[in-house]
Amino acid sequence: MNRRAILIIGYFRGNVGDDLFVKTLVERYPKENFELLTSCRFARSFLGIQNLSIINKNLFLRGLNFLMHRFVADFSSRLLWAVRASRYKAVVEIGGSIFQQESEKQNVVSPERTELLKKVENYFVIGSNFGPVISGGYISAYHNFFKKTGGVVFRDFKSYDLFSDLSNISYAPDVVFSLFDKAVPFRSRSQHINWVSIVPVDLKYPKRANYMQLAQYAEQYEEHLYRIAYEALRKKMKIRFISFCLDEGDNKCIARIVARFSKEDRQNIVVVTGDVGNIFAALANTEYLIGSRFHAMILAWILGIKQLAIPYSEKTTSVINDLFPKQTTETLNSFCNDDQPFKFKSLVTMPCSLVKHYANAAEQQFAFLDSFLKSKKMKEYN
Repeated sequence: MNRRAILIIGYFRGNVGDDLFVKTLVERYPKENFELLTSCRFARSFLGIQNLSIINKNLFLRGLNFLMHRFVADFSSRLLWAVRASRYKAVVEIGGSIFQQESEKQNVVSPERTELLKKVENYFVIGSNFGPVISGGYISAYHNFFKKTGGVVFRDFKSYDLFSDLSNISYAPDVVFSLFDKAVPFRSRSQHINWVSIVPVDLKYPKRANYMQLAQYAEQYEEHLYRIAYEALRKKMKIRFISFCLDEGDNKCIARIVARFSKEDRQNIVVVTGDVGNIFAALANTEYLIGSRFHAMILAWILGIKQLAIPYSEKTTSVINDLFPKQTTETLNSFCNDDQPFKFKSLVTMPCSLVKHYANAAEQQFAFLDSFLKSKKMKEYN
């Protein structure tokens, strides 16, 4: 069979960072045909992209379940992709924290990945970090898996170091740095636009591996973000709350914070949700950013926004240490227990020259896929 399409897999549940990954990937290869499986609820960000086809996850699974219950007694999740795998010349798994060990018993590669690698030998991983990890068995399982792939590019050195003995493992800065050229016109905006954007994360979201550790800070975290916004309003600054991930409850966290304000103050607060375009435009019109979302930090860097990063996971801390240790940052513990007036003038961001350097280096996230597609075209030409 003539395999023509490229399958994209990852975490596509209304997360701004992952949506940016997909848009960057498909726009890089405009002559390639891509397919992505997601539900209609989360497909809005991808509508209108000419070389990307959306497979309706709900309809696909419903039909597959019908066939399995009718003809096969023992339904396995590994059959999910076996149905369509023959269509694809390559699989691209793109995303950030897509390799998390949720329990000590989880010491094997997921069935879906195993099945796809069997069916489609050209399997690439782009833009990821690895972890959190609980046991060495999880690392060993993925070490064996990664060595069979067409190439894996991590976005932090901590993850890269775990597998650096493999020749098909590499490192490059986050994929979103490659949006720098699109951000350049916005960097020349006035530095006195007086907007403060707050990008929180819902620490009460129960499906994270470190949920219990995070949940203890939820109340103080939301109260402190409220206090910062309240102080900013008293200084005649304008406040914007931005939801980066609908599925993980960012909008619920924002609603709880906004509910703390008086009716009068709420009239001076804007809440932004929706697709990547709306959120990028909102950030582009921001002077200061307070946030916990990883890609809010990256976008603030490429847009030249002074910011305070409040990491909720090691992935953010690792990248700050790798790329810009001078970034203004606070741990959840220090942020929640800081009772001093907030000093916006103390915030910093990455210098433009350094952002440009990382933007060029981020092109290497696509090195293995570039090489494969180039060789594929040469074979077809010959």
